[in-house]
Amino acid sequence: MATVGNRAIAYVAAPHVAAAATGSNFITATIDFRTAEKFWIDFRGAQAGDVTSPPELDIYRSSDGGVSFESVAMSSTTFARVASADDRKVIELDGGFYALAMQAGGPNTATLGIETCEVLTGYVGV
Repeated sequence: MATVGNRAIAYVAAPHVAAAATGSNFITATIDFRTAEKFWIDFRGAQAGDVTSPPELDIYRSSDGGVSFESVAMSSTTFARVASADDRKVIELDGGFYALAMQAGGPNTATLGIETCEVLTGYVGV
């Protein structure tokens, strides 16, 4: 008979709180969750005005502890292009070291944020 354990979850404060970024500028953060099994990050993007190019999120993984990162994003997604649409995305990643980059769609200002992380550190009672 298999034993079922409970997930051990830790919450990590926002790597980059929501901030204004002008057209085509970035907010960035690096995170080190190499000892985690999985983790989930909440991303937020909201445009001040309608744009043809929406805010974009790119995720780059490091296989050497942050010395260097992949040159091609392992994951890329965009946010709503309409004014004042507060668009949120939750991305699930395996444990590791990552660089996160969010770019405002030009030419308007956008509110971008890399918010609270939920980290699965293991299982209790297995």
